[in-house]
Amino acid sequence: MRNTRRVTEQLLDPHSSPALSRERVSAPQQLYAAETVYERVEALDAVPTVSGLRGLLLCAAAAPPVWAVLAAILARELAARGPGVFFSSRHRRLEDLPLPPALSPGGAPLGPPVPLREALSAEAAEAAAAGGAGGGGGGGEPRLMRVMIDVGGGVRLHAVRYAASASSPTAASSPASGSASSPTSAGPRKPLMLMLHGFPECWYSWRDQLAAFRDEYEVVAVDMRGFGWSDKPAGVGAYGLEALSEDVKAVVGALGYSSCTLLAHDWGGVVAWAAAGRYPGLCDRLVALAAPHWLLYKSNWGPEQALRSAYFITFQAPWAAEALLTHSDAHFLEGLWAPGADTAPRTAAGAVTRQDMEVYKAALLQPGAATAALNYYRALLRGDVGLRPVSPEVDRALRRRLAELPVLVVWGEQDHALGVGNLRGLEQVGAGVGNLRGLEQVAPRAEVHVLPGVSHWIQGDARAPLAALMADWLARHPLPPQAR
Repeated sequence: MRNTRRVTEQLLDPHSSPALSRERVSAPQQLYAAETVYERVEALDAVPTVSGLRGLLLCAAAAPPVWAVLAAILARELAARGPGVFFSSRHRRLEDLPLPPALSPGGAPLGPPVPLREALSAEAAEAAAAGGAGGGGGGGEPRLMRVMIDVGGGVRLHAVRYAASASSPTAASSPASGSASSPTSAGPRKPLMLMLHGFPECWYSWRDQLAAFRDEYEVVAVDMRGFGWSDKPAGVGAYGLEALSEDVKAVVGALGYSSCTLLAHDWGGVVAWAAAGRYPGLCDRLVALAAPHWLLYKSNWGPEQALRSAYFITFQAPWAAEALLTHSDAHFLEGLWAPGADTAPRTAAGAVTRQDMEVYKAALLQPGAATAALNYYRALLRGDVGLRPVSPEVDRALRRRLAELPVLVVWGEQDHALGVGNLRGLEQVGAGVGNLRGLEQVAPRAEVHVLPGVSHWIQGDARAPLAALMADWLARHPLPPQAR
């Protein structure tokens, strides 16, 4: 197959072929998909995972002017608002915040989170009791609830899902024992739809999709590690793509599934591409909203995208970057989404209501959340310049050709952070590639839609078009039998 190299994903003798010696499969990969075929996108060989000294020098040169601008912005805000306002923040409890009626009947707030094991055990017990009583039970509106999912290493992720009623097939087959692999019964259940948000959002960015797909899927929207109400492990190294992609696999397993339909936006998409490449079969279908594949993003790097991504350098600044996000009760979010803000033309009117803003502020102002969110950028950039080792598994995953994976890519034409050029990353990379689009090299079954007049915040800007687009695409790409 042109521009790919096919090797069976099994342990190879490193002396048998020098060209294939780097294609050896580590033990974790063997456990997940030992006999699948690995196809490497050879065009990506020209795109280094680590930019090394060149990248380090570019960052070092960019940091002084970018950080000077950051200092000037903070000084201006401090002078304009005064210390009392600048250093203020209001603690918000998610339990006290009303939710949209479509998400929670009557707009009722959510209760406190419970361990996932406990929630699934209770639902399975309720289903068993209802079955013993001759059925019945269940009915009524599904109840939105919060759970904490153990992903290993002492880290728990906060997630929101609909509790299964006694008559729900999901309740009848949920793993009450806490096992990640064996449900308590063989009854049919709804397929899993897992949702990964972007920066600086949280699970709530998927509110419309949670409501829209809850009847057909077991819908679960997580706060990625460090965000919102999820745990916030210390250190930049805890936020690399290796740990983040492992989180996706751990969440799917903890919910009692082996695969999922993955919805991802922005940073969630960066993680989703890595997870799909690292764990074949984990992702049945991928919906990527303004979510570039990291190596395609790098291959597209030029003056225009460099200007768009100057905030990568801004976010490396210790303490000052945190102050930018959190000062004046997280005024940063107002600048992104509030009507009348400087950036308002980039976001449709009404895309984020005052009620929505309260949820986002509650998430960003959780203790340690700002630093953890910034650590995504810090880990990525430090890996790129060679200050932090890049996992060989992640490097290999990012170079995998996702030959059989159906992918829906949606971009906003007016995306201020990630230009649509990210969809064409490989046109000038590698001999013999010609005019093939980079995305087609990585995901040949990808379908791309660029929405006119839509910003980076696609879920809010294009509610109706996105809903119609997703419903049509999902219907045209049914799940494989083993995922049902």
